[in-house]
Amino acid sequence: MNPIQTEILTYALTYLLVIIIGFALINFLSNGFFIVFIRVKASRGKKVLVKVRSVLQDYYRIGTIIDNDLEYLDKNKQKRRVNLPKNAIYRSLNLNCIDTDEETNSVVTLDFTVVDGHDAQKTDNLLVRALTKPAALSNFEKIVFVGIVVAIIVAAISAYISYQNLMLIQNVGLQPAGVIAGGNVAGVVG
Repeated sequence: MNPIQTEILTYALTYLLVIIIGFALINFLSNGFFIVFIRVKASRGKKVLVKVRSVLQDYYRIGTIIDNDLEYLDKNKQKRRVNLPKNAIYRSLNLNCIDTDEETNSVVTLDFTVVDGHDAQKTDNLLVRALTKPAALSNFEKIVFVGIVVAIIVAAISAYISYQNLMLIQNVGLQPAGVIAGGNVAGVVG
């Protein structure tokens, strides 16, 4: 390589390393806010910045609004779903923002009143159960199933009745038709 190209490559890699270290330092000092801010800003309004108020400290997450519900991941990567009132969204840092309370799983409105949420884990479990429930049998399948069960019961009853008739015939001393008395039929030529 040419010494000039080597020098340009060295400068480019050095500046790239300085930029990466700068971004990492800003993200570390802002407690993860910088990356979340950039991702919400890059979504161009499709996502919202969620400020989660926890017991020890506030933290920021990325949220989406689905069917008038706010959905986001908390610190433990658990999906949270909170019902949104009308006046919950406000503009800050040129982004749409929503404040939530982690302890009560609810939205904090602009006048700092708390709008009760619902149990997100229970709702998520109900949604999973509804989506993974086994398919119900059609009417034709039910009729076939009942027909097979009835046929098995009828066959069992007829076998029992036949057995009882055979035992009755043997108890009376009669031989059923087609049975040769004596048991040894090797010498009989027919």
